[in-house]
Amino acid sequence: MREEPRIPVANLPGRSPPERSSACLDGLRGVACLMVYLSHQHPWWYREDNLHEGFGYHGQTAFATFPFIRSLFNGGNAAVAIFFVLSGYVLSAGPLQLIRDGDTAAAHRRLISAFIRRPFRLYIPALSIALAFVFVMHLPFGLAPTLEFPVPKESFLLELQNWIWQTALWMNPFASPETFARGYLYLPPAWTMPVEYEGSLLVYFMLAVATFIPRYRLSLFSVAGIILFSVKKWSMACFMGGVVLAINDLDGIDRALLKQFSKQGVKATLNVLFILSWWLLCQPANKRDDPELSYNTPGWYYLTMVFTPRNYFEDEYWRFYNTLGAIILVYTVLRLKWLQSFFLTKRLKYLGRISFSLYLLHIPFLFTVGDRVERMFGGIRGQFSTWYDYKLAIPDIGPIGFSTGFLASQAVILPLNMLLAELCTRYLDEPSIRVARAIAARWGYAGT
Repeated sequence: MREEPRIPVANLPGRSPPERSSACLDGLRGVACLMVYLSHQHPWWYREDNLHEGFGYHGQTAFATFPFIRSLFNGGNAAVAIFFVLSGYVLSAGPLQLIRDGDTAAAHRRLISAFIRRPFRLYIPALSIALAFVFVMHLPFGLAPTLEFPVPKESFLLELQNWIWQTALWMNPFASPETFARGYLYLPPAWTMPVEYEGSLLVYFMLAVATFIPRYRLSLFSVAGIILFSVKKWSMACFMGGVVLAINDLDGIDRALLKQFSKQGVKATLNVLFILSWWLLCQPANKRDDPELSYNTPGWYYLTMVFTPRNYFEDEYWRFYNTLGAIILVYTVLRLKWLQSFFLTKRLKYLGRISFSLYLLHIPFLFTVGDRVERMFGGIRGQFSTWYDYKLAIPDIGPIGFSTGFLASQAVILPLNMLLAELCTRYLDEPSIRVARAIAARWGYAGT
């Protein structure tokens, strides 16, 4: 999900050097990926834990449901919104600088190059991992994993045929991008890839328009974002929000406002905004579309029933506040030095580097290797038994999310996931970028 070079950041009060403030977004991407990972790992081990409930919901007092903490356990929805905002920011960075500098020809070449490269960048890793999973489903000599989902076909050839059909459905440009209508049977997390691609095309098109009206680029993207948000095109609104943040950083638009306050006042305000963003990203939600889960959680009644637009109640009501929270979060990360220092730590930067691969492969890995490891530690899921069930079982003691059995299983599963993600990054993700660049170069758009 990272592709374009970074852009300079205006020298506002409390800001760090440009390289520091923009590079920290890689660390944020890594944390968001970890949120997705954990949101799928916990329900696999704790099947009836109700971690999706908010703290205080009908007497719910589990520590894992506490505001802010719950993002580590059920933050997958919020993380997706963060991904889309980051994509809007990163994809628009380079072209925006060229537009500001008045180099329209270079901006057009860069946009054409990005348009050529983007589908290869998004789809090569996803298709490769999904196809590898198809092979694993039909390994010989009893090596194939026992799966409840997806249910294996009778033969590998039938599976391959179904993979081709499912891939065609997944890549269908006329499917709805707002829900799981583009769910990919063999790689569930990849439902976001068509949305990423659509958002990328929208960003490129709007940037092309902006080359003809450069003075109004902020108004163009702001109005587009507001309209999209109001008609519940939340994912596209996230992309527009990311572009607006990039324009703000490039032109220092908020400089005049922030300079009117003391440094202490600016820091206090930014920290309050950061807390607000995480609160909005923590809205109680699960796959149910009933907002009762949210408005019966302390602190969420008025936000849910009074301030949430009615059209968001039709499907996935939580997308409204997730979108606002993600945009505000990225803004505060670009402004607060202590947040930048946190996201620039070596471990989080590394997590950001492998985040794309980890995001794509963690579910098929869970279906195959992860499930086996958890069964060995006593986490039995499904209506079947295996010879390795309970072989390493220990008493599962402790609060939900921190119990001994879950932590022991993750001590094995997470490092293996990260190792595989590293290999996929080296030999699949990064090569896909080189392939995309080579194709663009062959068409006459090298070095842009």
